[in-house]
Amino acid sequence: MKTIYSLALSLLAYIGVLGQTTVYSQDFATFPPQNWYLGYSYDANLGNGPEYEDLYTVYWTQRSFLSNQTINNPSMSVEIYSGELSSWAISPASDLSAGGYSVSFDFASGDVFYSNNPTGPASQTVTDDVFKFLISQDNGATWQELESIASPNIGIPNTRTTKTYSLNNYTSATTKFAFYTSNGTDPNFGVDYMLYFDDFKVTNNNLSTADIKLKNKTFQLYPNPTKGYAYIKSDKKIHVAEVYDLTGKLISKGKEIDLSSVLAGTYLVKVIFVDGTIATEKIIRK
Repeated sequence: MKTIYSLALSLLAYIGVLGQTTVYSQDFATFPPQNWYLGYSYDANLGNGPEYEDLYTVYWTQRSFLSNQTINNPSMSVEIYSGELSSWAISPASDLSAGGYSVSFDFASGDVFYSNNPTGPASQTVTDDVFKFLISQDNGATWQELESIASPNIGIPNTRTTKTYSLNNYTSATTKFAFYTSNGTDPNFGVDYMLYFDDFKVTNNNLSTADIKLKNKTFQLYPNPTKGYAYIKSDKKIHVAEVYDLTGKLISKGKEIDLSSVLAGTYLVKVIFVDGTIATEKIIRK
């Protein structure tokens, strides 16, 4: 898959495009999803992971996204009701050691599937329920939050919504992700609802050699990777160097390259020469 960002297009017009490759995807068309661990705990707190495996998919189920039966669009869903229960859906491990990855998924909230309007919005009553999207760098032994949404019946929209998270700071070869829900300690009687998840993807955003069509490089960056400063070696006279992140945001502009104040990850260095020519190269901040 190739995605061309509008700003990156202007940056890379001389040498090619910015590449994106999906390295893992799960559309939940088959259920349970292969190599996922579905679990639960009779505890409203996060803890270190689920106590029991949901072997019979009692809590995690496959349903059409937002219970829309008019289209064949399976998704993974979980019902939020009662209290003192937490549910986990844990992905298989991904190797992010190369750096420059992102993760994305679609989600939505809706009324319970047995209501008169299952595709409609969930009750808008504030609850002590919570949804968390978690990441583990040690194969699921410990977890960190990428996002936490309180009262997800309100905080998660009643429409398909795509969430994307940069993983530039995560480079473990045993990275796992988890959808986590907690029903809280208050039973919130009468406030039952569904959360739906679909199109889970782990994407490599690095520039691939196939995307870069420079046969004769006009400059060289060193050291690359770098812990901070990098230098440009070229036979041509340099006018200015600009550094961008992979979303196209300008990080710095000047005669030198200083990445000491930015997060680890992959960046683009655009060099404008005195003769008006432009060349771009990726650089990795360790």
